[in-house]
Amino acid sequence: MPINSFTLIVPSDAVSGKLKEKSFELTKKASALTPHAPLLQPLSQLVRVMNCYYSNLIEGHNTLPYEVESALNNDLSEDSATRDLQQEALAHIHVQSLIDEGKHPQPAMSIEFLTWCHAEFYQRLPESMLTISHLQTGEDVLMKAGEIRQRGVKVGSHIAPDAEHVRPMLQGLFDAYHKHHGSDMLIAIAAANHRVAWVHPFMDGNGRTIRLMSHAALQSLGLNVGLWSPSRGLARSVQQYKQYLAQADQIRQGSSTDGRGALSEKGLLNFCDYYLTICIDQVDFMSQLFDMKNLSRRIEQYCVDEHKRSKLSPDAFLIWG
Repeated sequence: MPINSFTLIVPSDAVSGKLKEKSFELTKKASALTPHAPLLQPLSQLVRVMNCYYSNLIEGHNTLPYEVESALNNDLSEDSATRDLQQEALAHIHVQSLIDEGKHPQPAMSIEFLTWCHAEFYQRLPESMLTISHLQTGEDVLMKAGEIRQRGVKVGSHIAPDAEHVRPMLQGLFDAYHKHHGSDMLIAIAAANHRVAWVHPFMDGNGRTIRLMSHAALQSLGLNVGLWSPSRGLARSVQQYKQYLAQADQIRQGSSTDGRGALSEKGLLNFCDYYLTICIDQVDFMSQLFDMKNLSRRIEQYCVDEHKRSKLSPDAFLIWG
């Protein structure tokens, strides 16, 4: 049963004017995000760590930056819980590195990419992080990396489609999304963040996999996504993120004022608007950090602040000067 046979997969043209404006704004700003060439590689590496930290934080896994840095230096914690989270962080960074290097199935919005991404991520995790408790039966289920789910699931109040419908629904989504081009594809990527999550392809790990899919899809549009991360903005407004996802889960409200099909068009429209707003905000944030004209001023202010806290020697000003 293709998903587009019973509901909208992107907001209709009649209501998406504001989204088109934001997609043009995002394209313009992200395309202009070009720091000096020598900074590209180290900045991309830092953004991968940032993206990993915030994406996992959305899932309630708070792996501190210094713990991630230790893991990158092969210094894993003796505490098993912390060590598991460090391995999770390393897996996320590994997958994003492959994406940034173009070593992934094309196109990004496809079943092949989703299963590849999920497999690359979860095959690097310890078995303790692959064992999940089935909410309906209470039994422990060992999830197979990269495997589309074979049983029904319920997430909060959302009952996901039956397992036999997952593949045809995903294929219907991706076939329809690839009819969009340019700035309209940004709206499709935003919508996919909800619609793919609604289908819930895997027993666990859907959020991270979908966010990595979006990363790859944005990158394919040439939006310098290796230098900014939607996940930072989503994590910093995580309650809104979840609320907008839940709104888009709702059934259609009213027979003629909320689009056509089973799910609420207003809910999907609001989610897409939120997602694009987050993306623009994060590009603006990184653009300010990359503003070389103000870099000297920021470094000087940092030195002043640290000196006031007695954390920096006065000699630092002599070196800086």
